[in-house]
Amino acid sequence: MNISTTFAQKNTFKHKLVYRYKLAGILSINEHDLHALIRTVENDPLFDILLTSGAVRHERKHRFATASDILEFDDNIVHHSPDNADISGIIDANKELLPVIRSIGIAAFKTYFYENEHFDAQSVSSFLHIPVATVQRIVALLNDVSMLSEFFHPSKIHLQGVSFRKVAKIDNEHGRLTYGCYSMSVEKGAYLIDDKKVTSLKRGLSAEEKVRVNEILSSLDMFNAKKAILLSIIETLMDIQKDFFLSNELSSLKVFSAKDLAVRLKISQSTVSRTIYARSLVTPHATEVSLQSLLPHNKDVIQHILRNSFQKFSRFSDEKNKR
Repeated sequence: MNISTTFAQKNTFKHKLVYRYKLAGILSINEHDLHALIRTVENDPLFDILLTSGAVRHERKHRFATASDILEFDDNIVHHSPDNADISGIIDANKELLPVIRSIGIAAFKTYFYENEHFDAQSVSSFLHIPVATVQRIVALLNDVSMLSEFFHPSKIHLQGVSFRKVAKIDNEHGRLTYGCYSMSVEKGAYLIDDKKVTSLKRGLSAEEKVRVNEILSSLDMFNAKKAILLSIIETLMDIQKDFFLSNELSSLKVFSAKDLAVRLKISQSTVSRTIYARSLVTPHATEVSLQSLLPHNKDVIQHILRNSFQKFSRFSDEKNKR
């Protein structure tokens, strides 16, 4: 037995266990706490250094479902939200920004503040002819809104005391299904890490800074994994349950369990369960459904067919008796 090889294998196994443990925690964390965690990482001065050096950048692939929300604050939601103090505080502190944001327009706002992979406050200021300080305040406002975005599109599903959160909106574009995310952190896309640039950057850092950089990169890997799993689940459900999304008929749901989804995506069933727990999406027919309801077992489908058939039979019997 090669002792050094065995030791290396144990270290690798230990590393995988630690990674899975941390990932399980990230998958289970609620959205508000996740946004707070992301902000903590992104507000770290070393994260800015990683961005400006090109060692880390964002890759955007997904449409943001609520890009216009910042331009259309819903006062009714603000005043009836359980955390209306937080939302009202954000709005009161940024009232003078709202006319500026509206004057920019949705298209330009998305281009410069959502889709700008290499964001630079000075450049955005020059393009939009607004002060750099204003650009920076708008960015800060977006970060605050990202933590409270659920209050602009609150879920109507509450089961056994559990409040759900909308994660995406499905649209029907001439028979082709597309989707947008309700979370700004998801909309930002994956964090792409350039290992060569990271190695080069570390040469000029202290030992303490190197440790912190490794912690930041580890967190980014976790954020990437969480986003990738959620988006893969949404895209797979769109493919499997396409007939349901187009028709809005429960009878169109195909038998496809959480276990089937786990096998399809080559992840554990527990990972699927953690990811879909208390999460919902909006169909093209503006109906909110839980992700769990899109993963019916044989029994669920059979029960629905029998219930639907019984209701039709009852209506038929009632009409026949009236004759």
